[in-house]
Formats: sequence, C-alpha cells, structure tokens
Amino acid sequence: MVSINEITQDLLNIIRGSNISQSEPISKRQLIDWVNYYRALFMRRDQEKNKTVSPDYVQELNGLELEVENESGNSSVKSPYSLLKTVKEIPSTINFNSGQGFTFVGTLEGDEIQGVSQQRSRWQEHTKYTPSEPVWFSKNNHIYIKQDTILTYITARGAFEDPLEVMVLNGEDPMTTRYPIPYNLVSAIKDEILRRELNIMASAPTDNVNDSKNEEYGVTLQG
Repeated sequence: MVSINEITQDLLNIIRGSNISQSEPISKRQLIDWVNYYRALFMRRDQEKNKTVSPDYVQELNGLELEVENESGNSSVKSPYSLLKTVKEIPSTINFNSGQGFTFVGTLEGDEIQGVSQQRSRWQEHTKYTPSEPVWFSKNNHIYIKQDTILTYITARGAFEDPLEVMVLNGEDPMTTRYPIPYNLVSAIKDEILRRELNIMASAPTDNVNDSKNEEYGVTLQG
C-alpha cells in the first residue's frame, strides 16, 4: 500500500537534494496535482491497451444518499417512474474513449443498475422487454436513477480524476489512505514528474519495499 503522502514526500526529498527548491519552491499541493495528472495519463493508456480498467485504479463510494428529482418540472405530469439523484455531488471520473469511468452503479446489496444515456432514460418505461428495469445516467456531477420504486442509497465504483476528493467524501484521511494506483507505476510516475515537470534526472535502486526511504537518490539537473 502506498499513500499520496508517501509519494509526495519521496518527491520532496529528491527535490531538496537537487537544491532547486530555494529558487523555485514546490508545494505539496502542486506535487499532488502532478501525481493525479500522470496517474490519469497512465490509466488511459492502460485502458486503451487492455480495454478494461484495472481494479487498482478503482475507488468505491458506498451509501450515496438519493433524493427525488422531478424530471419534467411539471407536477401535473404523472409517471410510474421516479427520478432520483444523489444528494451530494460525485467527483469527476476519468473519461475514456469507451465512455465514463464508472465501473459499477447499483444497490447496497450488490445488484447492478444498467447505465444509459440521459436521452435513452426518458424512454425506459416504453421499452418492450425491460420496462421495469432501473437505469442510471450521470449529469452535472450527480448520478440519476430512474425506476418504478424508491431507492434510498446506492453504491458507485469508478476511476476518478482526483482520488483525494473521493477519500474526503468517504470520510477517510486523504493523505494516509491507500492511493489507487498499481504499485509498479509509482516509480514511473515519480520519474515523469521529475523529468518532465522539474527537469531533474534521478537514479536510484528500485524501492521494492516502498518504505519511503529514498534519500539515497542521486539527483542531477538536466540542461
């Protein structure tokens, strides 16, 4: 397990060893933004290659409360279907070429709800074979559920742009909770940030135990 605090602290140790921080101070917030950016970059590449999202990238939002939404805006329009939406805004997911970054939306008991476009959801009750099946779509950072019964809570899983936002929503400590990334990509992301963003070349033995003791890095500036 690796946390964002461990990743950024390792980077700060390397930056301090390069002596560039005196003239160009680097904040932890900036490092977090870079880590999130390169995580998303690697994630898209993996998804395009393997056509699936690795579970190592996925986070769960459990117990998302729903409220009733009047889809038509006209109380005189009667429909057996209820339109529900999440009370809280949902952090943005990674948008892949194949679609949004949600991997599961369903009940707390684990029953999956089919995802559709907002336009298609309007005609769900008129479908020939599955008119009573619930469906979901996302809009304006909310998940919407359309069905003929009332749900109170749902679970959603997906690959999110900013994992720390999900941790906060779950009531977790964003700095110490496991950062959702395959372990073998941690070093690659560090190298990308050092080389592309800070113009630093770092060389060191592979940190196989991930004990955040990377003070041994040999650091040189490019240029």
